[in-house]
Amino acid sequence: YMAMPVAIIGYQFTVIWGNRAQILLLHSTRDRLAKWGFGPYEIPRLFQLFDLDDSDEIDLEEFKQLLQQMEIGFREDDIVELFKTIDKDSGGSIDTKEFIKTLYPDEYRTMFGKKAAVDGGARKTMLLSSEPSGELACSQ
Repeated sequence: YMAMPVAIIGYQFTVIWGNRAQILLLHSTRDRLAKWGFGPYEIPRLFQLFDLDDSDEIDLEEFKQLLQQMEIGFREDDIVELFKTIDKDSGGSIDTKEFIKTLYPDEYRTMFGKKAAVDGGARKTMLLSSEPSGELACSQ
């Protein structure tokens, strides 16, 4: 009976251990940004400053410039690995939402947790919340 739980735990440990470099890189990035006074709410402005082609996304070269000019101590191979970790869809560019969602998942839910709904052709922003009765309530 004990073999199955041990195998499950062992497998999960192996998965996490395999991702340890990415986990440590993300943790280090959050720490370095915080040390210089940058948090999730400052990221959109940083992206605007370094989005040289006004695409609302940053490619690898723009991302390298961003982190190198911030002088927060990343080697080029760390920057490339961080970019690959954030660019989950492998599209070759990242936007502020991808960056914040990867580095600051709790704040991402706070910053971008609103759902856009279409009502009669007009867009309305609705905030979904769970009521004690188990129903979802919408506030506009």
